[in-house]
Amino acid sequence: MPRSAGLSERALMMSQPAPLLVVAGVLADSTGRVLIAKRPAHKHHGGCWEFPGGKLESGESVGDGLARELREELGIAVTTSARIGLVVEPRPQHELHLIVQRVLAWSGSPQALEHSDIAWCQPNELQRFHLAPADRRIAQWLCAPAQLAVTPGPESLSDSEWPARIDLALRRGAERVHFRGGAHSWAQHPDGLARLIAQVHAAGLTVALHDLPELAVSLYVDALHLSERCARQFESRADIGWPGLLGISVHADTDSDWIRRVQPDYLLLGQVHGTPSHPDRQGMGWARFAELAAAYCAPVYAIGGVGPADLQSAKTHGALGVASISAYFPT
Repeated sequence: MPRSAGLSERALMMSQPAPLLVVAGVLADSTGRVLIAKRPAHKHHGGCWEFPGGKLESGESVGDGLARELREELGIAVTTSARIGLVVEPRPQHELHLIVQRVLAWSGSPQALEHSDIAWCQPNELQRFHLAPADRRIAQWLCAPAQLAVTPGPESLSDSEWPARIDLALRRGAERVHFRGGAHSWAQHPDGLARLIAQVHAAGLTVALHDLPELAVSLYVDALHLSERCARQFESRADIGWPGLLGISVHADTDSDWIRRVQPDYLLLGQVHGTPSHPDRQGMGWARFAELAAAYCAPVYAIGGVGPADLQSAKTHGALGVASISAYFPT
């Protein structure tokens, strides 16, 4: 039946079946290994591996539901968890909304009480396991870089100075380098940019380019990152026409419904603290950051007055990692 031209998007959403709410927990030990569990053969996706968890009961909070499920499935007591992201999986009757939580503290020794087996493995080993479809997205998040080094504009250094500064950023722990414009655009320096991208790739790391989709395609970068101003001209991911990893910068007042329509793979959310580069902007603080991060479907990185030393705080408050200019490219 065709939709009525006067029917609002909110009314359409209300007319659709409520999503199936499921919560999954990511437990990690002191070596960084994460816990996965094998579904019994008679269950849906039987024999597949998953991150433990289950359906939320009516009126149950995410934290309470996660604690109940992991007590029933693993025999542990969860005391603290933080949001990582939301996986939305279309299904014939209703959408599956898989809320993914990082388990920060628990007591007890995990056991396979309802699964046929459990295993601990490093995130980069998850590809060896036959994961349930929704859990493959979680595995991708866990393998994502935790430290993003955002460059100043290309005009800030001479062509001869840039390679050494890229090396410094990598020594400081950068796992992906984001080439961001300033007074000049990187489109004005395509040859130099190509050499710097090759330098990062030679180190085994990945690259993102900001706000230049056509150049991103021609230079074979790993991710396209859009400022909110640039991304606002698009209403869906298909409109962008970028096939690879997509990120968007968001702020305290960014519309989470619009973000869901555009479907980015990750977000940069800030600013967390005040910074010298933006002295007129007050930082939102970690508590507000955690509240906002939980409202988005995509995993988020913290940016604004943070660096490698804040990585654990960022994860505790629902971030996948941190992003910074000054921490990796000090003046």
